[in-house]
Amino acid sequence: MIRLKTRAPLVAVGVFLVIYVVPQVVGPRTTTAPSLPRGLSRAGGGRARPGASAAVCLPPAVSRFGMARHYLGAGSCPDGAEPVVKVVAAVGGDVVEVTPEAVLVNGVALPTSRPLERDRGGRELVPYARGPQRLELGEVWLHSPYEERSWDSRYFGPVGVECVTTLVEPVLTFR
Repeated sequence: MIRLKTRAPLVAVGVFLVIYVVPQVVGPRTTTAPSLPRGLSRAGGGRARPGASAAVCLPPAVSRFGMARHYLGAGSCPDGAEPVVKVVAAVGGDVVEVTPEAVLVNGVALPTSRPLERDRGGRELVPYARGPQRLELGEVWLHSPYEERSWDSRYFGPVGVECVTTLVEPVLTFR
């Protein structure tokens, strides 16, 4: 039988299990991405609505681009990419316009939504088509009011509501 002189390794394993593994298995998730406040969240129900946070598997062409640029890692989406977690800024019937200064939803500018010319790697970013556009029923516009450098709909446009895998409800967050 092996005897440990200290219980520190056991305590470290226990802390890891309680803080990370158990929440992942039981339901709550830790949020570390800058697109949302950091902390604990859980899967919620209901439909995508403005202001709701959503986990989204992007359409394959968008996802491939995101993976090629390392905006997305490997994950659980059907194409092998990780889902993005963003705030739903607009839904079908809302009018969205990408301008050089901000993204407007029904004429109101979203915070931290100015399209950037370059990503963190210095590569060119091309904003989604300019001009007002009414979202079709079944479309959502994704945004992060928390991170100005977020890769969101201002670059790839609206996505189908069927891409939303789950709504994410904050439990305990901090900024």
